[in-house]
Amino acid sequence: MSDHPLRQRLNEELHSRPSIPVRPPARILHLALLDAASQRLKEAFAAFCARHALPVPGSDARQAIVQLGTQRLKWERHGEFGTLTLVGSWPEDLLAPSLPVPALRPHVQ
Repeated sequence: MSDHPLRQRLNEELHSRPSIPVRPPARILHLALLDAASQRLKEAFAAFCARHALPVPGSDARQAIVQLGTQRLKWERHGEFGTLTLVGSWPEDLLAPSLPVPALRPHVQ
């Protein structure tokens, strides 16, 4: 049996994007934004990192994870969309009190 011609490329792509470990109890907020909003997402994430002395992703970066106290925030750029994932815990009556990208708040409220 032979490998599919794209197996190695797909395997490398999958492993180049680490997932965020989740330890219960935890909440996960995951946003996916298309095209132009995806570029604004990267810009907002980079600005947030700079304001809080966190590592700023480079111009060619496709993903980054930052630690925010007990929460982790991951930004990712895919071909046609971008994602932002917040993993941590917060009270049940709040959507995501520490969502650090104000430009995104209108999208989730």
